[in-house]
Amino acid sequence: MKKRHCLGIVGGMGPLAGVRLQELLIEATPATRDQDHLFMICVTDPSIPDRTESLQRDQGTDFTRAIIRCAETLVRAGATEIVMACHTAHSRYDEIQASVSVPVLNLIAITTAHLSTLYPRGAKIGLLMTDGARADRLYQVPLEAAGFIPLLPDSKNQRALMKLIYAVKARGSTRETNEKLRSIISHLHQRGAQAIVLGCTELSVAWRDIGTDPSVEDPLRIFADQIVARMKLS
Repeated sequence: MKKRHCLGIVGGMGPLAGVRLQELLIEATPATRDQDHLFMICVTDPSIPDRTESLQRDQGTDFTRAIIRCAETLVRAGATEIVMACHTAHSRYDEIQASVSVPVLNLIAITTAHLSTLYPRGAKIGLLMTDGARADRLYQVPLEAAGFIPLLPDSKNQRALMKLIYAVKARGSTRETNEKLRSIISHLHQRGAQAIVLGCTELSVAWRDIGTDPSVEDPLRIFADQIVARMKLS
């Protein structure tokens, strides 16, 4: 008997990120009944250490171990593929994939490939990321390899971005966080960004309420659309 496809989601980074991904997957599915939707399992583990803090403290060892434990739980529950609903966690993607017996889908690679179908080489791509992802050059390296020019917020806007991210973790999307996000996006557009990548899942949560700019690329939505399209063809 063919094993049923099951997507395992490592959530809890922050608390709404995995939920937002599930929501996007459901929205992307052209279903007419319950049984048309994807089989998903989500582990929301609030004990996973803060990724940026862990990278600064122990090169990411603590959060990597915690994510591997979550992934192993998902595999035991029947997951045939896994996705981490956190961009900064992908700084240790290779180690996590090597420790897990099923494929771990890579949001960074999926997003970069998607951008390559939409924008010409040489396009300036604005990147909104945590300090940890930024220092690790998580998106800069693959985007440069694809021929793009990454644009990062200046120090003032990066500090505002980190405050925004932690505010969404604490309180969800609010009018204040939405206004700050619009302001930072405008800052990058003024510097010539042709696209803006929401490189933190908290930003995907906030963007849900204000998403009106077609140049803003939400990797969680890109992933949801692509996984649903792939499942329809399988």
